[in-house]
Amino acid sequence: MRLEDFTAAADIVGRRVRVSWVVVPDESETLADVEPVKLRRKVRDFAFPLPATPDPYLVYDSKSFPPPPVPGSLTVTDLTPWEVTDDGERTVFEPVSVAAALGGRMMEVLRRTTSTTYNAEGVPVRQRVEILDTGGQPGNLKTNTVYYYQLFGANIPADGSDAEPFQASSMVTETYGLNRTLYDSLPEVYRRHDVELRPETPGTESVPEQAPLSGQLRRFTDIFGIPLDSLRGTAEGLRTLHDIDHVDARYLTQLAQWIGWDLSVGVDIPLRRNEIKTATRLYGLVGTLPGLRSLVSRYTGWSTQVAEFAQNLATCVDQPV
Repeated sequence: MRLEDFTAAADIVGRRVRVSWVVVPDESETLADVEPVKLRRKVRDFAFPLPATPDPYLVYDSKSFPPPPVPGSLTVTDLTPWEVTDDGERTVFEPVSVAAALGGRMMEVLRRTTSTTYNAEGVPVRQRVEILDTGGQPGNLKTNTVYYYQLFGANIPADGSDAEPFQASSMVTETYGLNRTLYDSLPEVYRRHDVELRPETPGTESVPEQAPLSGQLRRFTDIFGIPLDSLRGTAEGLRTLHDIDHVDARYLTQLAQWIGWDLSVGVDIPLRRNEIKTATRLYGLVGTLPGLRSLVSRYTGWSTQVAEFAQNLATCVDQPV
């Protein structure tokens, strides 16, 4: 069983992140042999501590999903599945939504969508699992903040370079309501007659995309307004590119190259951030004893002592007898 293509990306709707991975069974395996996995999230880096009870970093646990419904406070809904046929393969999408009671109404807090691909003989050849992370409840994920996700499982290393294929990061965008602004700019006569709501489907009231709250025209303008929110949210995040402490770790190498510094390889993200911040000070120490000691320690990891030859030279002076 192989896990591959682990990715994280900001959702087109603000304050949400989509995390996905692909499961590919070997010839002698089926999707029933998939090992349980856990998805964890934190800020700044991938230095996840050992799991606690409860685990504050846990986003998704395949063994305990979906959680048991609790009347009045937690609901689990199997949303309408759909199929796509492409190049002789059939892919079946099956979303499951979890909603919790917040502010007197049910709101979606987690969604899992499994897309299983079958070949021409009807045999499943791969399955993509996508998790829609809202931070535990809508609005919990902070805007313009980079979150680091890592997948944990029995066959996945918990740390070290081998864990890199199961690590991904994404910056969260904001919801600016540009879809509502676009709709409100239309003539009132059109909005007045926009009363054809989406047909009600039991259990989908908590899903923002399927809530029966808007007319046909409003839903049509949302198609253009919500992507504008995503574009603006991405543009707003550009101002953090020079913030060494908060920039996505994927850009640290490029930032170091701007000042002519080669980052250390195979060290933790916090050390790489600190290395960039102190690089300009090291440039001022070029040719000095502290600078030499720092460079030797950086490249070898050894603690060094440097002595100047001038301290060990004997000087002969001719004096009259």
